[in-house]
Amino acid sequence: MDISESLRIVSQALSILKNEYAFHKSTICLGNAFFTGVSEKEYISMDNKLKAIRQDFAKILIIMNSIDRTYLAYKSDKYISSFFSIIDSQATSELGCFIEYLFAKYRVILEYIQQILNICIPPSFNEIQKEEYSKLQKSHKKYKYLLKYISENIDKTNSLLNTDWFQNIRIDRDFIIHDGATCFVFSDKENLLFKVMTTDALDKEEKSEPFFENSEGLKYYVRYWGMHISKLIVFAETVFEFLIKIGHINNENMFLIHSFYSKEKVKIEDSDGTELNDVQDVLIKMLETLMGEIQLKA
Repeated sequence: MDISESLRIVSQALSILKNEYAFHKSTICLGNAFFTGVSEKEYISMDNKLKAIRQDFAKILIIMNSIDRTYLAYKSDKYISSFFSIIDSQATSELGCFIEYLFAKYRVILEYIQQILNICIPPSFNEIQKEEYSKLQKSHKKYKYLLKYISENIDKTNSLLNTDWFQNIRIDRDFIIHDGATCFVFSDKENLLFKVMTTDALDKEEKSEPFFENSEGLKYYVRYWGMHISKLIVFAETVFEFLIKIGHINNENMFLIHSFYSKEKVKIEDSDGTELNDVQDVLIKMLETLMGEIQLKA
């Protein structure tokens, strides 16, 4: 793990979360952008994908809050089980199901981003690029080509403008969705530890990730998901920023968008006046913890 690069990514993700709701302003701006060569049908499709990204990231945050609440109750012996199982505990099973959901929604957001890129970027290709792109059959090769195009046309390099960094999470998700794998959460009240277990452990080859794993190869939830969600946020915002620049938004719409998102977040209180946590607070707390743990490794 590159310490300085990891710190930069987590710090950038934290900055976004503390100033706005992730995936909101950028997707709204993109939904109001005009691209030469894009059909009305494609605009409708893109708008649907942008809405789906906002919805699915909101679901990720809801699940993360559920994980935080369930694990807190479990490690403080306040978790109340509603049934008896001779196989495992309800708390760890519940946490495993929640984490499996994270894998599924994480991957689908990456797929939506690819579909949006496929709408917005190809009309800008020159004849050689159009020919090269048309010859690509595999989806991952097309994704790689589109990200390479962005990388070659932005002002600064970005280590996430490739498909390498999310391959491990893709593999785990595919095993869970298609091959009967399960996310097993271990009975540890010091750290939330998990591992994606296949029906046949020999099916899946994994590279060792010392920072994200303990000595037994079990993944630290905070480190693993904190780093991957940071990468997803920074990756998506980089891609959307590029697309917004090559598109066109009329001045009136841009003014309305900036005016709306310049407002401070509204603080919500319950009936006794206690301020309620924002849905993103659980992720902000996770990334702040992760920053501290990365700095200890430096």
